[in-house]
Amino acid sequence: LPVPRSDTLRTVALVAGIAGVAISVATGAWALERKGVVSSECNAAKQCSAPGTDAASTGRALVVVSTVAFAIGAAGFAAWFLLPRADAPQSARGFGFTAQVAF
Repeated sequence: LPVPRSDTLRTVALVAGIAGVAISVATGAWALERKGVVSSECNAAKQCSAPGTDAASTGRALVVVSTVAFAIGAAGFAAWFLLPRADAPQSARGFGFTAQVAF
């Protein structure tokens, strides 16, 4: 049986959320590692050796990638949360999500 469209969209959104946050964490960690290289290869006057200059350049790019990936991940998780589940009652589908509480 084919997967209902809303479940497919929810799955895509969840995968985008997970991938975005994972990429953000990985590139953020790499940027921090590059910052350590800059700290050890550059002086207070911001004069750097070749490895320090390369690390600074790479670090700046990684910070941008990390930020964009985090935004994509957050949007993916938001879409996953807000898209209706295929098995949600029809009345709940118009709003976007269903909250169920049991005592």
